[in-house]
Amino acid sequence: MTASKHPFSRALLGMILLICSAQGMAQSLIPGMKSSTPDASATQGKTTPADASPDARISAIQQRLAKLQSQAAPVQPASANAAEWERYRQMQAGEANALLAHVNALRDLAEARRTEQDMAAARKAWKGFAQKPPYDIALVDDWWTQVRSKTREMDATRVEQRLVDSLFEQEKKTLKVAQQVQRQADEQVQTSNEPARAARLRWEAEMAGLARRYSEARLGLFETLRLLRVETLANQQTERQWLADKAIQASRQLQFSHQELDSQLAKLAEQSSALGQKIERAEAAERQTQNELERMRKQTNALRTAASLQAMETARIEADAADAVLRTLRLMNYGTTLMQQAWQQRYQGMQTRDSHNLQQTTGIIESYLQRIGEWRSTVQADSDRVQTNLASLGAQLAAWQPELGNRQLAERQYQAYQAREAVLRQSQNQVEQAEGMLYNWQQVTRLAHQAMSWSDRLRGTAVAVRGAVAAVWNFEIIAVDDSIVVEGREIAGKRSVTLGKLVQVLLILVLGLWINGRLNAFARRRLLARYGGDENASLLWLRLASLGMGTGLVILALLTAHIPLTAFAFMGGALALGLGFGAQNILNNFISGMILLVEKPIKLGDIVEVDGIRGRVRDIGSRCCQVQRFDGIDMLIPNSVFLERTVTNWTLSDQLLRFSVTVGIAYGSPVETAMRLVREAVSDHLAVLKVPIPLVLLEDFGDNALQLRVDYWLDISLQDNSRQVASEIRLGIEKRFTEHGIAIPFPQRDIRLDSRAPIRVEMIAPT
Repeated sequence: MTASKHPFSRALLGMILLICSAQGMAQSLIPGMKSSTPDASATQGKTTPADASPDARISAIQQRLAKLQSQAAPVQPASANAAEWERYRQMQAGEANALLAHVNALRDLAEARRTEQDMAAARKAWKGFAQKPPYDIALVDDWWTQVRSKTREMDATRVEQRLVDSLFEQEKKTLKVAQQVQRQADEQVQTSNEPARAARLRWEAEMAGLARRYSEARLGLFETLRLLRVETLANQQTERQWLADKAIQASRQLQFSHQELDSQLAKLAEQSSALGQKIERAEAAERQTQNELERMRKQTNALRTAASLQAMETARIEADAADAVLRTLRLMNYGTTLMQQAWQQRYQGMQTRDSHNLQQTTGIIESYLQRIGEWRSTVQADSDRVQTNLASLGAQLAAWQPELGNRQLAERQYQAYQAREAVLRQSQNQVEQAEGMLYNWQQVTRLAHQAMSWSDRLRGTAVAVRGAVAAVWNFEIIAVDDSIVVEGREIAGKRSVTLGKLVQVLLILVLGLWINGRLNAFARRRLLARYGGDENASLLWLRLASLGMGTGLVILALLTAHIPLTAFAFMGGALALGLGFGAQNILNNFISGMILLVEKPIKLGDIVEVDGIRGRVRDIGSRCCQVQRFDGIDMLIPNSVFLERTVTNWTLSDQLLRFSVTVGIAYGSPVETAMRLVREAVSDHLAVLKVPIPLVLLEDFGDNALQLRVDYWLDISLQDNSRQVASEIRLGIEKRFTEHGIAIPFPQRDIRLDSRAPIRVEMIAPT
């Protein structure tokens, strides 16, 4: 912001010097001046009230100024020394300058208020753009550039406002002290009885009155400047809002054509070409300065004089400046490339307007702003260093002394820093243009996001979800070495194993294993139904076929997902270690199951007994066998148990099993008749086989009865409930024994008492 663009800045900038110098002068004239809080009356003094119109205040101040100018030139009193008289004259001139500046500030205030009215009228009369929509990108960017420029003007005005507020508060304190000093001086003049000191006291009172009037003039000026800042800031806010409304209206009907993109890219390409030529010249200059520096270094090492040292320092500064210019030009060329990418992404981002696309665009803009900010910081730091060196050398050249050395060498150093400063200014301008473009892009994107419909937001959410899923799906877990053969040559490379590929493999495996299981169950039913006499062979072939299908399924899944088999080569040691420890039992039982199917020590339907468990084999699986006990409970026994433990297979060779029933008859009963009756009861049962014939034996002479035992045979394939058969046989035996009067005794015991001593008998009354 320059003073030519803003009239109020001229008044402020002109008054800052007046204020600072005059304030120090007033403080020197007021002895014992201290800061304190003034009362309300101190802000008015003898000036026109602040709420009066600017024209009335201008008239009052002009009258006071005319009165000051019409007064005759004062004569130095005899009681005033030279220093006091000089300060007195300075305060008189300062009061006049303050009043004149106050008049100018009041005129600016009146102009600001008229500007506010004109702006309100113009905004009310504005009916829209003369150009019909859609609007091109140049028009929209121009409006947003004006908004950004006006925002910066407002920031500068706020800084000025804080400065004026600070000076105003400080001047209020100064005026209160000046009023106090004047009252004390007037009181001394009135109460003094010493004629010799009367002239001196009157002089001090006149000095104090002038200081008070001067402070009042400055305070009135500051008060008007405060009002001017408020009015100016309000006008700027109104103007910025109007510009923003125009920019918003144009942005909502923006159309970024491909021709505009080509035009912007062509300008940047031309700029890049010009920078390329400058870089070539800068590279040549940098090589030349480096060679000159090396030559001067050798010469300085040989001579070691003050002149040679200054010449080498000059060569070093020129070499550093040439290198810095080259780096800055390269940075500018990088910035041009960056802006080409930004324009292309801006065009692509405007082709699809959904919430996800706009969020991505916002992130892209922020990343560009971050890089431009780093560029600005680099350029600003270099510019600060160059300005410091220029100021130092400029001061030396302005007051050059022969003892400083060769002036021409110093001028060469100054010119090197000037050349470096010129390139930095160009870089700063480029940074400003880049930031302006990104600011315009950011505002248009924000408006597009605010104006988005619910359907666009939902569509953007769907796109974001798809993008997130795709990112997770394509997340690389590991990259493995792979090789392909192209035209007879093996080319090594890497292939990524992503999460999506693993999911594909798992889906193929799950679906394939499910289909394999269904086919295996169907084939098992058909084979067992057709080859019922050789179930183990059927199970073996089914197991081998299932294993082959599983292996082929794994290979198919890996090939379908484009995962090379070498992806698992690196896991060979870990896989072998895992199989050796964690999967040892699984492999042991799997191999044991294959051995059971090949050697056939047990078959489906066999009755086996292992570890005290007796039951019928219902299934021989890959890991365990299903054995159903006769009480209906299924037991899962690992396959390895049937090979490592002692197993009793009751039906290994055939399905015939021998069972026994034992019964006791009383001593004295007809034994042969009882044995015949037992044989008849067994033979009459339909489940008992006739061959081998039942065998009845007198097994033992028991304590209470003669023990008879009958052995009989059953076909387990026809009758698997041997306990029911035994129960029915016992019922038949009991029936026949009852009919023939043969008793089945119960246990008897003889009890003997030792009667060598009389037995004591007592009668106990009931309680």
